[in-house]
Amino acid sequence: MILASLMGLAVAGQVTSGHQIAPIDAGTGVGIEQQVVMGTDGGTTVTTAVVRWARDDLHIAVGIPYGAYRTPAGRDASLGNLQVGGYYGVSEMVTVGLEVHANAGEGAWSWANSADELWPGAGARGVFHYRLETEASTLLFRSALGLASARAIDPFPATRLQFEATGAVDKALSDRAGLISEMSFRVWDTSPLDLAGLARFDVTDGVRARTGLVLPLGTWAGLSPADRPAGVREATWVFDVSAYF
Repeated sequence: MILASLMGLAVAGQVTSGHQIAPIDAGTGVGIEQQVVMGTDGGTTVTTAVVRWARDDLHIAVGIPYGAYRTPAGRDASLGNLQVGGYYGVSEMVTVGLEVHANAGEGAWSWANSADELWPGAGARGVFHYRLETEASTLLFRSALGLASARAIDPFPATRLQFEATGAVDKALSDRAGLISEMSFRVWDTSPLDLAGLARFDVTDGVRARTGLVLPLGTWAGLSPADRPAGVREATWVFDVSAYF
């Protein structure tokens, strides 16, 4: 089966992924990600725990984010939106799926680089994922389309269309290390255009650590729905560790 063969890749060094392009066909495992929004408009941190399960061509991923953020009364924190995804491997290069999210906390009134993580709401989207392996690098593409709702407090609307197109390149530096660049475009989203750069390192077979920066180019250009003028006032440092069995 497709995922059975890909699970062998996970043992040897894991399936490649970007920041928005998750390793949705890597196999069974766990992961944790930390995002820290830095700068004058920063102050939000997001910690997300993920559990993934795979059998044959079917893959299930469940994640829960926990956000800490600034408020006029000081620091506050809450669970974000439960993230659930179901994916099916159509071929070695193509995976399709359905992702849903729903509020799991009282309400984390902030965001890092995605409208679906913290701000209380719910939604569903269909996903298409493509991966092309070459001798020198791996090319990744993700598209998504769906609908979502949220607590209608500025800047979030009560209902929004979700569209995403994301591309990434993973350049291997050695058997255990590589560099990842990713560009993502999303509408409607709090950060509509992002550029991410990550370095990855396989600590041991099946265990990968990654770190890098997400640059919110759309926000810098004044394209965010939040009422903020254009300017370079924030960037997000990300770090994640994942293990597959």
